Amino acid sequence: CKQILRVPNNKFSIVYKALDKSDKMEDSEFEKYIIDSFKEESIVQGIFKLKEAPSIEELLNKFEEIPDEFYKSKGYLELLNFENLLHEEGISDYCSFSSRVVRGLDYYTGIVYEVFDTGKENIRSVFGGGRYDDLLSLFSDEKISGTGFGMGVLMLSLFLKTYNLIPEDILERDYTDTIYIASISKEASPYALKLARFAREEDFSCIVDYRFKNLKNQLKRANELGVLIVLIVGPKEMKEKTVSIRNMETKEQKTVKTESLLEEIYKIVDEYAD
Repeated sequence: CKQILRVPNNKFSIVYKALDKSDKMEDSEFEKYIIDSFKEESIVQGIFKLKEAPSIEELLNKFEEIPDEFYKSKGYLELLNFENLLHEEGISDYCSFSSRVVRGLDYYTGIVYEVFDTGKENIRSVFGGGRYDDLLSLFSDEKISGTGFGMGVLMLSLFLKTYNLIPEDILERDYTDTIYIASISKEASPYALKLARFAREEDFSCIVDYRFKNLKNQLKRANELGVLIVLIVGPKEMKEKTVSIRNMETKEQKTVKTESLLEEIYKIVDEYAD
């Protein structure tokens, strides 16, 4: 942008944003956005050329004049070196250059990438990321470079489901040994959290319901999950340091002191858990 198109530094972000969103914009919409943002015809035409470029070589061939300093620039040399590494490792057939993958270059400081599922059943981006040299300096005096990516749970789930890669035992998760804490009011939420920490310290998985809906609704949710034990707490229990423990198998429920809670949990687990 700077050396070839002569885009002012304060307008880099506009170019990045336009390229990043170009595949989601109609051609006319993209053109209008660029023309409205830049008055110089050479910059406008240059950005249009950036939109479609299957390789570095083909991209550069679109421009008549490229200054010598560009070929010595850190970014260009880094791309060439990376391209060579892909060939040496034998994975170049799975990678392609794209000038439209931007991913917020104000955040990244080097090469950015996006990984796609190219199968006919699920043609979509799965995750993307890039290199950053300065990010960790926000948390440490030591300068450490790195690379990272963000993956959406929905996209990963769609990919795994499309190709039947999720094992059956994961699809049918067993919540029997999970303790469900039904918190009747926001006032009791600190107490519910304290009980959750206690249960987890004893190696029990724990779900805390922070919706604060009525008890019937929360018990219904616990039953749908197949939970065996529900701990019910409210302002009264918090004040008296007690817990109402409900066996979802027998529907029996009783109130116990916190010091007796672990014993009651194990009684139910030992008798009713598979």
